Amino acid sequence: MPISNAVYTQEIDLTAAHTNLEITIGTFSWVQFFCDGGVNGVKVAVGSQNTNVINLNEFRTIPVVEGQKVYVTNDVRSGRSRLLMVFSRSNPLESYQGGDPVNNAELAARLGSIHTFDRRGEVIFADDFESGLGKWIKYNAALTTEIAFNGSLCCKLTVPSAGGTTAIQRRLPFQNIGRLGVEFSLAVDSLTLGTHDVYFELWDGTNFLSSVFGYDAVNDVYRYLNSSGVLTTITGATGKILAISTTSDFVFHRIKFVVDFNTKKYVRGIINNEAFDLSSLPIYSIASATRPSLTTYLSVAGNSRVAWVGHCIVTQNEP
Repeated sequence: MPISNAVYTQEIDLTAAHTNLEITIGTFSWVQFFCDGGVNGVKVAVGSQNTNVINLNEFRTIPVVEGQKVYVTNDVRSGRSRLLMVFSRSNPLESYQGGDPVNNAELAARLGSIHTFDRRGEVIFADDFESGLGKWIKYNAALTTEIAFNGSLCCKLTVPSAGGTTAIQRRLPFQNIGRLGVEFSLAVDSLTLGTHDVYFELWDGTNFLSSVFGYDAVNDVYRYLNSSGVLTTITGATGKILAISTTSDFVFHRIKFVVDFNTKKYVRGIINNEAFDLSSLPIYSIASATRPSLTTYLSVAGNSRVAWVGHCIVTQNEP
């Protein structure tokens, strides 16, 4: 049936394979695509099955011609994975449902994106572990259904002994360096003798650049990695005790920070409702001929402690 509503949302389950699944645009002039779970293996064509294939990314808005058809082809995907299409008669970047202004980030959040905390920057990687831990390098980490931030799964980090460490690490291809951001959500079972640090590191073929932003609960302070490679308290930033979690009563805290790898300086850090201007602080940098790549990891240390990670988001072109 042709779609005729003023605004219409079509959801396609990508856990089943499709070949040129046909959807009629009807009387609409715009369509927005939101691909939950990444775009690899997903092809969308407008107007013809084999031509006009659009360059699909996590969120894309394009004008269309009334009466055209959209064709979707995808491989079988695991975990939670779907393609959402929102059809409208006016430009959705200017108005949405009665003139309520909505930008890309807000519409994505309404449609189920995990990118809902600090929405600045363009997403280049996002994972909520619904497809497992195959994307990650793991140190005392495992998938669990005990609690979850999105969906039904999260990553459980278990510190094996006093003075031990647990972490998950994700390596990414080299990016156009500039202002890059990384965000994790984290629930913790105890703050006694615990540290929680997010690492963001870049090899550019000439240098190794390392940055860290985290919370030291032992001393109740926020900290960063300085230009000498030493974890250092952020001046004037006394930490706030984070709410602890159990498997029956839990809360995920948000940690995000942004680094300018061109200027080799931090930009800002955020933990829940607290934001810090870090723009005067240089990051750690040493010479290295290691081939270019980008990596991020979340490390938890303490005394036989447990923490749960809900998601990770990496962004580029941060303001």
